[in-house]
Amino acid sequence: MKKIILNASGRLGNQLFQYAFAKKVQKRQGGDIIINFYDIEQKNKLYPNQNWEDGLTDFQTTYKKVSLNKIELVLKYFSVFQKFLILLNFFLVRTFLRRENIKSYENLKPISKKYTQFLLSKGLYIFPIISGAYKESNEDIAFLNGKYENEKYILEVAEELKRDIIPQYPVLEQNKDFYTRIKNSQSVCITIRRGDYLTSEHVKDFFQCDESYFLKGINVIKSKVENPVFFFFSDDLEYAKEFAETYLSAGDEYYIENPNNPIWEKVRIMSACKHFIISNSTFSWWVQFLGNYDGKIVVGPSSWFPKESSNIEDSLTQEAWIKI
Repeated sequence: MKKIILNASGRLGNQLFQYAFAKKVQKRQGGDIIINFYDIEQKNKLYPNQNWEDGLTDFQTTYKKVSLNKIELVLKYFSVFQKFLILLNFFLVRTFLRRENIKSYENLKPISKKYTQFLLSKGLYIFPIISGAYKESNEDIAFLNGKYENEKYILEVAEELKRDIIPQYPVLEQNKDFYTRIKNSQSVCITIRRGDYLTSEHVKDFFQCDESYFLKGINVIKSKVENPVFFFFSDDLEYAKEFAETYLSAGDEYYIENPNNPIWEKVRIMSACKHFIISNSTFSWWVQFLGNYDGKIVVGPSSWFPKESSNIEDSLTQEAWIKI
């Protein structure tokens, strides 16, 4: 395998799952990782200042970056037969295989599984888009165009990922005391995701973990951890401060993250916590995954998506979590 071409999508949490699967392919077959950020750059033009960017570049990750639309990408890198299969798949997932494309490999119909295995044999990890199904290929080029959002797809490269997902820069001056408190206490990272989860565009597919969820999580932690210290992180810090002031008990020790932290700094200080109460976001998922405390407790949602969501697979919740 000479080149692993990854078509990136989403923000940092999504990009990390995609990068992780590329690392798995690289570990098994060798080759250089090339990541195409064209789609994300187009999103940034439409929605500036919403973290639509190459989120991997500030870590110890290793890859070559390109920016090509899908036609340019396919024309530049792939064999004639791979080009044909990519075009065919583009048609099929918008027609006959539309529903199959959002299933995990395990839940595909038998004929769809055979189709997946055929694509994999040609180095194309492109169907179903949610799946991390794997098969080695003799092709010189591999194409990754999917989500791969399942821990079991990437566990074999967990240690490599934890070495890669370290910021290239030192702790910011504004966070040094905050970071020290996290390291020296029974720190509990609480991530409150609001933002786009509250918009009409996303309310059907992504529910918001509400006050009752976080209160139950806090009570679970209090029952299991002596002298917990709560550290709040959110895309709405005013709401996080209001929640802490309203719902925490008088004796509870807590801190709110400093504003204007870049995302790489958030990853560092959040993952340094010993325990976690997470929201249903891939970013939250990754910070708990990166946490290295031996007695780590993770409180997470019992379901990642609402019942009416178009996301029919729910592979992000983990057996080891305490689920609410």
